[in-house]
Amino acid sequence: RPCIIGPSVPYKIAKKRCDETNSDLYQLNDDKFDTYDEHNSNLVKYALEVLNNKYFILPKELDKFKKTLQVRPHCRMENVKINLYKLFKILCHSHSTNLISSTNRKWLKKFISSEINYESYKHNTSTIECIFDVAHNPDAFKQLFKSLTKKYPPSQYSYRVLLGINPHKKIKNCCNIITEYADYLHLVSSSHEYYSMDVNKLQQILVENCKFDENKISIKGNGDIF
Repeated sequence: RPCIIGPSVPYKIAKKRCDETNSDLYQLNDDKFDTYDEHNSNLVKYALEVLNNKYFILPKELDKFKKTLQVRPHCRMENVKINLYKLFKILCHSHSTNLISSTNRKWLKKFISSEINYESYKHNTSTIECIFDVAHNPDAFKQLFKSLTKKYPPSQYSYRVLLGINPHKKIKNCCNIITEYADYLHLVSSSHEYYSMDVNKLQQILVENCKFDENKISIKGNGDIF
């Protein structure tokens, strides 16, 4: 039976375990990838090739499986473009809609003026580039910012990071990497205390441990993530 591992897995440790279970070990040696999603897809393709060539013929053509892998999951370096006209229109009319809660509306007033002439943006094609990613450990954050700086050079873009994080992760290590790249930080939390770190505690770590400028941090917690 096969055991297939990626390039970051220590070969000797995996080989020892495979010898104990009489398994054949295969390792993908290609470590040149831009995102973890690309890495995972390449690993699956390699696994399919091993299974097809060494063990049995797959019920479908290999190319059909590979086409399926081209479908991108959400929040894996997912790019979402936000139209400025629609954004400002919603924000300026938030008092008359149920799209934004009253608590979040008060919070927004600190950043968005109600006097914005959103109609002036009606024919403006400018957008805000938003990248969604589920990075949740130091290695993932390193890869995220490696990919980000390659596609969106910091010389041309500023990085506003909207951050919500699980308190059971390696918080300080993650924060050290994030603050190395972030220009501004917007901290959020949800009502699920076990899965979402308190924003005040997170701010304390960022300021005291990472020496990040407190004036470049905004916080929104104790409720739904906005």
